[in-house]
Amino acid sequence: MKKHNVTEISLAQILRQNSDTGTDPAFERPAGCWTPKQEKAFLKSMLEGFMCSPITRASVQQCLRYSKQQLGFCWISLDGKHRRVTIVKFLQNKISYTGHVTLADGSRVYYTNTYFKDMSDAAQASIMSLQIMVNEFISVTRKDLPKVFIGLNSGALPTDQHRRNAEDTPIAAKTRELHDTFRGLLENICSSKQVKSMVPEEIISKMILHLEDKKAST
Repeated sequence: MKKHNVTEISLAQILRQNSDTGTDPAFERPAGCWTPKQEKAFLKSMLEGFMCSPITRASVQQCLRYSKQQLGFCWISLDGKHRRVTIVKFLQNKISYTGHVTLADGSRVYYTNTYFKDMSDAAQASIMSLQIMVNEFISVTRKDLPKVFIGLNSGALPTDQHRRNAEDTPIAAKTRELHDTFRGLLENICSSKQVKSMVPEEIISKMILHLEDKKAST
């Protein structure tokens, strides 16, 4: 039996469904884990068309028919709570946005630190109709949900250095070059856990930034 469906829904639907979407502390990080910087980065990624990860939830009504259990909401959030909350905060004018918005005619407008209510009608309409992926589980029981959660989080979360290392910047390229040169030394002074978290690369990056700062001040 198929356990989940992947579909697309609009931000307008996300907003309407928000009050009917509950969270289970067993499956989501506590509220407030995202900083304003992370929220703004997510909004920019989503509104400029680079959001890849779906919001994952379980449909209570569908699962109720399957499992005969009542969970208290229409949906239980399994992954993506902070993405959903950030979307709602933006649409409710609690946080602003800096970046491009693509209009229905394909043209793009750029906004700087702008709230949703202050954008043009065309921009608001385009944002509200923007489609994002939702992965919805329909045939699982409450006992199955931990398995879903473990599956969603089986890979290690990227560290800040993992993200920096993926960027196409001169400092990232220099860091990789120096790490390859001094790999043996760095891996002797760092634990295996630190190596997996790219602590050696982080040390190199900090040294490069320190030297660049010294050059700039002389």
